[in-house]
Parts: sequence; C-alpha cells; structure tokens
Amino acid sequence: MPLTLSLVTPEKTLLTGAVDEVKLPLADGMAGILPGRAPMVARLGYGRLTVRGLKDASNVDGGEQTWFVAGGFVQVSPSKPGDEVSGGTVSVLTNRAMPPSEIDVVAAKAELSEVSSRVPSTPEARTLQSRDQDRLRAMIASAA
Repeated sequence: MPLTLSLVTPEKTLLTGAVDEVKLPLADGMAGILPGRAPMVARLGYGRLTVRGLKDASNVDGGEQTWFVAGGFVQVSPSKPGDEVSGGTVSVLTNRAMPPSEIDVVAAKAELSEVSSRVPSTPEARTLQSRDQDRLRAMIASAA
C-alpha cells in the first residue's frame, strides 16, 4: 500500500509516482511520512528530501532518490474510503528542487561568504540574511 507522491515546482512537475517512504525538511525539523500517515499541511524548510521505493510504470522499485528543496509546502492526504491500493497522497510544492548532483558547491560557498559578510541595517534585512544563510548551508549539506 504505497504513498502517491507529487513533487512540483512553479515550472513543472519533477516527480510523480508510488513510493514507500518520504523524508523531508519542515520549517521546524524533519518529518518522515509512511503510508497511512494522518493528514497534515506543513511549511517546508531547506534541505534534503529523500524518497524511498519509487516505483516506475512497471511497478519496479527504483530505490532511493534525493532532492534539495528550498521552502514551500507539503500536504499529506489520507487514502479515500474503500481505496485498498493507496496509502495516501503526499503533495510537495516547492519554490526550487534539484538533485544534489546539480548543486554547484563552490558557487554556493561563495554566495554564503558574500551573504555572511553583509551588515544588516534593519531587522528585516537581518531576517533575510539569516534565511539566505540557512538556505545556502542546507544546499551545501545536501550536496555532500
């Protein structure tokens, strides 16, 4: 009884299919989602989304895939009554998602250095600086 996963950015749907497990970063920590999970809606944080047991069209297990996600939302919906095939639906809507292999670590480290050297002049600028630092640190960690 697998989960149905959709990973969507504003540009396109990156991934859709049946999976056994999803681990993702929330704004306040990590979450693991298995079939039968109670419904939830949560804000995504920055970090690594891990998908285990992605099935292809012939229902062959594709192993594990990872993606770096940069904010957004996740919604977990239960299976519909009488649906004995689905363990629920996970919809991940994110501003940005990429495989770790596509992360340019050198550029991310250079951007982190530049962001960290800024001297914020307002509380809003300090909040933006902190958010950018969190995003870049998570991006670098996801590439490792």
